[in-house]
Amino acid sequence: MSQDKQSSDNLQPSSSAWIPFSDQDWVRGGISLKADGPMSWSGHPAETIVANRRNYFAKMGLDGNNAVAADQTHGTRAYIVKKADAGKGIWEPSTRLSGTDAMMTNESGMILTTLHADCAPIYYADPDHKVIALVHAGWRGILSGIAGQILERMTEEFGSDPGHVLAAVGPMVSASAYEADFDLIRRFIAAYGPEVFFQKSGHSYLDLFAAIMADLVQNGFDKALRPERPPCTSLNPEYSSYRRDGSPPASMMAWLTIE
Repeated sequence: MSQDKQSSDNLQPSSSAWIPFSDQDWVRGGISLKADGPMSWSGHPAETIVANRRNYFAKMGLDGNNAVAADQTHGTRAYIVKKADAGKGIWEPSTRLSGTDAMMTNESGMILTTLHADCAPIYYADPDHKVIALVHAGWRGILSGIAGQILERMTEEFGSDPGHVLAAVGPMVSASAYEADFDLIRRFIAAYGPEVFFQKSGHSYLDLFAAIMADLVQNGFDKALRPERPPCTSLNPEYSSYRRDGSPPASMMAWLTIE
């Protein structure tokens, strides 16, 4: 346990150009900003969401008809995306992948998408087998081990070596902005060790990024490939944050594709 983690660790200079895997020319990804408008069907008119998504895809030079979205139930189910899944959940919520919080594919041109407003987007890229995965990870999914389970699934489905897989974590709520009940923190400590929390001025804070990293390493991820801490959604106003802004959240859209 860190007794007094510096908030500067979690309030990093943010950028509208936050991208994962910038050194990999075969994969491209990112995340929208609050200014791009809400991307979630929940609490917003459907026509607004469709327009925001169309505008964002156009801005990124992406064909939204090749994108795929899930309903995100805070579980651990992963779905293998094929060409036939193109467009599911993107323009009509009833077509979303059901009971799903993670997607993976080796199909070039397919765009994996997830929605976030504090929950972590976890990006995976296997340069050996040209496989990608994208995860929506809230505290329930993280505690259930979704980060490490995706490495296992990539190995099962595509032959990935967990020690060669790259991972990145996009904008999410930081420990400095995530005060939590100690009963919950105790469950995280049991799963991932004492480094997942710190105390300051009599308050306890949960470090979900540290929990994600611990889960990945427990499942074969190479510590030498550990990504930098992402910007904090709650502390950086250009990102959407349920904790800061309340409901309905103006959820951002994370995305990842094989070029």
